[in-house]
Amino acid sequence: MSGRISVDTMAVEDLRRVYLLGQRVLPKTAVPCRPSWGSAELAEVYSEFPELCLIARRKNQFLGFLIGSVENDCEGPLAMMLWRGSDPRFAHLPVMRHLWEEFRKRVAQKDLRRIMALPVAEDREMDFFLENDFTEKNPCRTMIHFMEG
Repeated sequence: MSGRISVDTMAVEDLRRVYLLGQRVLPKTAVPCRPSWGSAELAEVYSEFPELCLIARRKNQFLGFLIGSVENDCEGPLAMMLWRGSDPRFAHLPVMRHLWEEFRKRVAQKDLRRIMALPVAEDREMDFFLENDFTEKNPCRTMIHFMEG
């Protein structure tokens, strides 16, 4: 099946699909510094930051998601990439790249200059962040991206 990957703001009717995919692809055990994945947590973030809750589709197929928020730290506001995941059946597609590009655009529209991605569990995911100009901050393998401008 061919077709272009589209990225859209998650809708209420997507919550169940996103939650179920997250249950399949996110780590089952607690990861230090990473927010817990649950239906209540997902719904809370979605209600507060719907514009940073993204889904990827190709035609009518759901491919993946990226859920973000805006937080404050000692240096001011920053965007947080809380959870991300893609359907393993579509691993050959650049799903995360499309989600990341749209997330960056939306963060820039909010005039935020930093993006934090919480701990990455797999080396493959770490490679993605390093290829996209993130720098690693320990102790939690927190990844930081500084926006241009």
